[in-house]
Amino acid sequence: MKKDIESSISDLESVTSNTEKALDKLIQASEKADASSSSTLFGAAGGIIGALAGTLIAPYIALSALLLSTPLTALGIIGGILVYRGRNGIKLEKMIAQNRIACDEVLDRINSLPENAPQDVIDGLWDNYNILNGAYRNQAAIALSPKEKSKQGLMLPGGSKKTLNK
Repeated sequence: MKKDIESSISDLESVTSNTEKALDKLIQASEKADASSSSTLFGAAGGIIGALAGTLIAPYIALSALLLSTPLTALGIIGGILVYRGRNGIKLEKMIAQNRIACDEVLDRINSLPENAPQDVIDGLWDNYNILNGAYRNQAAIALSPKEKSKQGLMLPGGSKKTLNK
């Protein structure tokens, strides 16, 4: 009986030790997840969903779970990030990329001007560059502004009653 009690105590100590280790790992994983961006977390959630879907579907279509889970995991990650960004976030990224291309083009033209270029040409290019940067700031402000439900459009910055869609 004494051996049974000692064995039970030993088993309990082992379980306690393993539980502490598992909790430490969960805490570390939680802290790491907390430090991650929402986009990363949505991607991870999508990847888990994709992996689970691949594992569950594989037996029904006679494919290896590894062959099906891998691409579904990747698609899940991409899908999770795109869902997080939403349509407006994707539009904003596209507008920023287009604006960056236009700004880079104008800067390349400014930098490639000959030393004796007329000042009005130089000033015109700098004006274009400044206008493009102003447009970028306005696009970002419009895209990030709250929606006014009654008008179903993005409100323009500066307290204007006008919306982007009307």
